[in-house]
Amino acid sequence: MHLGNLARMRFVISTVALVVFVAACDTSEPSPATTEATTTTATVTTLTNGSPAVCAAGDSTFSTSGLVAAVGNEVADAAALAALRWTDHGPCERLIVEFHNDAGTPASRLGLTGVSLLAENGVIRLTLPPEVATTAINDSLIDGPLVHRIYVTRASEGQLAADIHLKPEAAAQVRALDATSPARLVVDVRPADTDLVVAPATVGNDVVLLSPASGPGLYPVRVAGYARPGTDAVRVQMYDESRAVVLDRSVTTADAGNGWAWFDVALPDGPSGLIELYVGELDDLDQTVPEGVTVELDLP
Repeated sequence: MHLGNLARMRFVISTVALVVFVAACDTSEPSPATTEATTTTATVTTLTNGSPAVCAAGDSTFSTSGLVAAVGNEVADAAALAALRWTDHGPCERLIVEFHNDAGTPASRLGLTGVSLLAENGVIRLTLPPEVATTAINDSLIDGPLVHRIYVTRASEGQLAADIHLKPEAAAQVRALDATSPARLVVDVRPADTDLVVAPATVGNDVVLLSPASGPGLYPVRVAGYARPGTDAVRVQMYDESRAVVLDRSVTTADAGNGWAWFDVALPDGPSGLIELYVGELDDLDQTVPEGVTVELDLP
């Protein structure tokens, strides 16, 4: 969905609700030195034992799938993803994304941004505006009750997104809001009561595979995910039951220096039966790095 359309879909939030909901983002949280266990890695901070009242504040609704919120401003100065702060508040977990401007100081406003819940994959996607062109964070392990890990990714057209991966089999509800002066994106996550079957990403050290998931499949097979920053291409291979290679090709990624690099290719046809699909990095076109991922497929 284009961000221009997202702007027209923005939910309406009153000024009072905005102040109440965002007020707990910063100064109202207890000091880590007194009541919270704190872990900080570069520009990522995680805190525990937050305030349960944060989860009840505000009148914005939680969503269980699809577009959660379209937020941001048409006139904005946010140019870089600068920091992430995660806090466990008990009933919910809160992630705050902070931004800098071109001068390297805190930005005042965030551009048009979409927040979506890919419930079937257990991923919350923050699609950032094109003006946010760089990131100080590539990925971070959170390991909270629901939120497991965060990857900042770069698509083929260069646009950045932050994928928040939930823990395997976790179902969640999500709400989101932006704040100004300084610019922040606030995302709250809480458990959801649902029978939805989640097919989480297949995660390796160098590759995260969002599609396909293990199990029955159909052609065309979409092979999509992201590779570690600095990766120019990935190798896609298929093995039959005798371990013979029945497909071997390289796929160019959207590498642009920072952020995990997207790859996305459709395999229109190929072998049938029980197939093992392997996706891994290349150190050159003739050698795979043994840090890839595999999924087992049953193809017609």
